[in-house]
Amino acid sequence: MVSAVYNEPEIMNTVSSWINYLTNCIGVSDFEIILCDDYSDLNYYKNLQKHFRDNSRVTVLRNKKNEGPGYSFSRSFQSVKYEYTLITDSDGQFPIENLDRILEASRENNGNDLVFFTHREKKYDNKMNIFGQKISNGLCNFIHKTKLKDFTCAFKFVPSKLLQNVYFDARYMNYSLDHTAKLIETEAEYIDIPVKCEIKEARKRGILKEFSRAFDRFLYINYLWYRKFLLKRRVLFHHHNE
Repeated sequence: MVSAVYNEPEIMNTVSSWINYLTNCIGVSDFEIILCDDYSDLNYYKNLQKHFRDNSRVTVLRNKKNEGPGYSFSRSFQSVKYEYTLITDSDGQFPIENLDRILEASRENNGNDLVFFTHREKKYDNKMNIFGQKISNGLCNFIHKTKLKDFTCAFKFVPSKLLQNVYFDARYMNYSLDHTAKLIETEAEYIDIPVKCEIKEARKRGILKEFSRAFDRFLYINYLWYRKFLLKRRVLFHHHNE
C-alpha cells in the first residue's frame, strides 16, 4: 500500500486505521505501507517517523524537496515488495474498507494480473471541480477509447511489477489521471469498481488558482492526446516491459 504525504493533520489516525484493517482482513496474508513525505514541515516529518518507527510494516520516505504527489507515488512504487499495490490518497477520503470490494471482485474474476480501477459512488467537491472532472473523464475516455466512470479516481489496486515498469510523469494534480492513462496504455486487463468516498475539508483556493488548475488539467489532457497520437505513429515507444 502506498500514499503520498504532505502535512495531512490526521495522517497518524488514518494510517493506524489502515494497519488495523489490513491486520484483520481475511484476504490479506501480509502487507506493507509506504508513505512518501513530500518535504512536509520538518517537525511533522519527525513526528510521523517517530510514530511508526517501531512498526516494521510502515516505511516513511522523504523527498529532498517538494516534488509533488506524482513523483512521491512513483518513488514509492519502486520500493514495493508484494504482488499487489493499493494506491490511495493520504487524506482519508477513501475508506480502507473499500478494499473488501476489490478483493471480492478479484476472487470472482481469478484476478491474477488484473488492474482494479475504481469510481466514486458520490463525489464531494465544489461545483467547478466536479464539472471539470466530468469533462476530463469524457475527454480521457475518448482519447483512450475506454468507458471508465471516473478517470481521476486515485484509489487503485495494481500488480506491483506493472507499476514498476511504467513511466509516470505527472507531477501535481494530474497524477491520478496519469496513473490511469499509463496503465491503460499497457493494455492490461482491468475492472472498474464502485467505491465509497468521504467528505473531507477542501483546501481553500481563490478563483484565479482554480482557473490555473483547470488550465493545467487542460494542458495535461492535450499532452495525453498528443502522446497517444505519437505512440500510434510509432514516434514514441511504451515505457513498460513486455
